[in-house]
Amino acid sequence: MTEDGWLKTGDVAALNPKTKSMSIIDRKKNIFKLQQGEYVAAEKVENTYLKGDKLAELYIHGEST
Repeated sequence: MTEDGWLKTGDVAALNPKTKSMSIIDRKKNIFKLQQGEYVAAEKVENTYLKGDKLAELYIHGEST
């Protein structure tokens, strides 16, 4: 969380003032840079895992060091 109280997840969200809820609707940046310098699209990773029948949803977390 930043000093101003906002999370910096890279997601684009829609706020619903009536229900005071938030829905993630898109990503601001759709790629991750690996330690080796290679770029990988998050959708490509998600789609690879979602091809099987064991998962209905998936969350991908990437963190630069």
